[in-house]
Amino acid sequence: MKIISKFYLFYLSLSALAINSLAISTPLIGIDSRSTKSNCLGHYKQVKNSPSDYFQGLVDQDLLTFVNVELEALKTSSNLPPNLNLNQPQFLAVKEVKEKFLDLSTLSDQRLKQELTEATLSLLEKEDSILLENNLSSKKRIDSVSTLVAERILDSLFFHPTVAEIHNDNYLVPNAKELFKDVGYCFGRAMYVHEVLLKLGVSKNAIKKIWAVGPMKSDGILWDFHVATMVKLDNGKWAVIDSIFKDKLTGKARLLSPREWHENYAKETDNMNLRTYITEANKLGSLPGKYSPIQLGLPLPRNSDAYLGFFTDLQLWLKTMDMEKLLRFLKLDRPPKRPDVFYSQRNLNYYQQPLPKKSLSEAYGIHN
Repeated sequence: MKIISKFYLFYLSLSALAINSLAISTPLIGIDSRSTKSNCLGHYKQVKNSPSDYFQGLVDQDLLTFVNVELEALKTSSNLPPNLNLNQPQFLAVKEVKEKFLDLSTLSDQRLKQELTEATLSLLEKEDSILLENNLSSKKRIDSVSTLVAERILDSLFFHPTVAEIHNDNYLVPNAKELFKDVGYCFGRAMYVHEVLLKLGVSKNAIKKIWAVGPMKSDGILWDFHVATMVKLDNGKWAVIDSIFKDKLTGKARLLSPREWHENYAKETDNMNLRTYITEANKLGSLPGKYSPIQLGLPLPRNSDAYLGFFTDLQLWLKTMDMEKLLRFLKLDRPPKRPDVFYSQRNLNYYQQPLPKKSLSEAYGIHN
């Protein structure tokens, strides 16, 4: 027993020594220390969201209220509430602004919105660089379109049987036209442009939506937000397809760069107090979420649908448009060029020929 007790005391002393050394070198769980703080900060900095994550993350946000969340995150220096986890992708612009300024307390809300918008536009440029550097071009779809294609889609916004502004009254409840006169269906036109680009074979990486959020006023009409679809052009630049702005000399609608588009709408607000967002193109309105039948009112009878069948009519029109009909509607001679791997060898030069009188599928064996 004495021998055992000696060994027992020996091992007990070794255990105490080991525990003591661990206590000195390693912070205990739940105990605040400089080392644990630095580790947490290190983790915070290591979490990196890409611009693509950011644009997709905004799809699930209510943009009308999210701008206030962003401002709160910028003004709060510590003890952020749980819903303001800056590691979430939708806060990437906020993180960019925080890194740019040491002290944000002196900046007005107007200035903060301007900085957030500038960060968003910069993230668009960063995404373009990432796609180019990593050669992430689509193998089967178009990564850009010509200016002509974008302009023809823009022109079609004025004569389309559903989305043209002259048809807006058809989709407003008769007794509520005055109340909802500011419902201009910009989100419907933006969806139309998105869907047409997809039917032409454009990659989703080359299509986005741009949003102006803030109190805007023009010709006595008030808006909370405006949206348009933009597409990547062959010259590598983005073009916003929006029928609102017209060239002062020709009076014709023209393509705008994202920055031009933002500046034009900022003029419609008090003191340029506008926040511009860019999202993936599958966002319908300012409310959270992607396109869905419920959002579009597709399951509802026309008289029960808040949009009175606007999206039902648009979907039916799109369904009837094969490639040949769509090209004729857009007044284009031929489809945009797609990557060669998309076609069999006998179809590689199809886009160099004029549009045939018979269907494209019959002429070239192309299936949409």
